[in-house]
Amino acid sequence: MWPSIINALALTAAIILVFILNILPARRGDRNLYLLILLVYLIVHLTGGLLMLNGVLNLSTYAMFSLSIVVLYGPTFYYYIRKFYDFPAKGYLWHVVPFELGLWFLFLMHGLKILETPQWFYNLYYTTILLVYFIAALKIRLSVPIKQGKDWMKTMAIGFGGLIILYIIESIWMSIDFDSIDRIVLINTTVYNLFCFVFLLISIKQIITRPEAFSKMRIRIPYSNEKIEDIDTELNVILSYVLHLKEYKNPNLNRTMISNATGVGIHRISEIINSKFEKNFNDWINDHRIKEAKLHLTNSQLSIKEICYEVGFNSKSAFNSAFKKRTNMTPSEYRLKNTE
Repeated sequence: MWPSIINALALTAAIILVFILNILPARRGDRNLYLLILLVYLIVHLTGGLLMLNGVLNLSTYAMFSLSIVVLYGPTFYYYIRKFYDFPAKGYLWHVVPFELGLWFLFLMHGLKILETPQWFYNLYYTTILLVYFIAALKIRLSVPIKQGKDWMKTMAIGFGGLIILYIIESIWMSIDFDSIDRIVLINTTVYNLFCFVFLLISIKQIITRPEAFSKMRIRIPYSNEKIEDIDTELNVILSYVLHLKEYKNPNLNRTMISNATGVGIHRISEIINSKFEKNFNDWINDHRIKEAKLHLTNSQLSIKEICYEVGFNSKSAFNSAFKKRTNMTPSEYRLKNTE
């Protein structure tokens, strides 16, 4: 009875979390979408567990069903981590397809009695995949500092990492004591569901209390200069994206792009820049473009037109105007003066 109740509670929590996700933005390619995929896996898996505990699915059918879902956790969690840090992730999710097809091919060969595959081989198959991707995700998590959403990312890493570890433990336990597989599956499923329920409750609480740390959603909050909190952390996030990645060289750069990349609200970006640099967004961006243009004018053989486009201006006239505004000289005059 208790295993079924715990399973039902975990399933309910997962459905609630997906409902919240659908309220928040989860656009195609956004990190929220990858988390949504993970949660759909989890719901399907928990549904299968509930059916097994209530006698609808027999153990062998549930084992195949369970393996098919669990093998997807590792790759998808890894891609979610990459997306969370704004690392390239385009097309990576398709990596799960060969793993899933490979597993079902083994099931088919076994069912047709063409290839008798022992249980330990299945265990080794998905354990290896989970470990490889979990370690890869952990390396990113430990090596790259989080600028925003630290608590949320910690919860995700512990949550899905814990689910992966529980299945690895079950795999090893079954390989050692295969005769007790029924008892092992019941114990591990109960522990898994309990852990899952607690993890999902914590996730729901964090999303409700601090949605900005979870999502790239843009929330308009009526900040005032007296109420600005943690401005240095948000400024560092903006500087990291605009300056360290040299995104100011993108002629189409705007506050929306920065907001999408950093999670800092559009209006908040303007307020922080006004507060810290006492200038508007466009002037601040052009300052950095002109600073780099000066380096090219004195240290490179690029033409002025080439430099104009290299540093992020859309036209030579806009470049000349911004340059003269800051130096009282045209780019040609500046180059001539500083290369004599």
